[in-house]
Amino acid sequence: MPKINHGRIKPKYSPVPNAQERRHMSRVMERGCLVCGQQAIAHHILQHSQSKRWRRDHTQVVPLCDRHHVELHSNGSEIAWQEGYGLDLSEEAQMLRLESVMEGIL
Repeated sequence: MPKINHGRIKPKYSPVPNAQERRHMSRVMERGCLVCGQQAIAHHILQHSQSKRWRRDHTQVVPLCDRHHVELHSNGSEIAWQEGYGLDLSEEAQMLRLESVMEGIL
């Protein structure tokens, strides 16, 4: 039986980044950790979606080293962690995404 597309159902979030998202995350990680400048991994900024659930967006990432990434997650409050370092991760992720758009990556 063929799959029916009703046109009103939004595609599900994919946990696997596509090629553009992978290039964007690689570019972000090349910058180094926002806190210390060390080699970084991509930290996903959790977004509140319209379906009232939290979701990851592979274009909303910031670079954090392993140490600061673990520290952020073990802190208990992402907001308090950001305030401690004077960072706004959402704003940083938006800026990095815009740069990738301007460079033709996204």
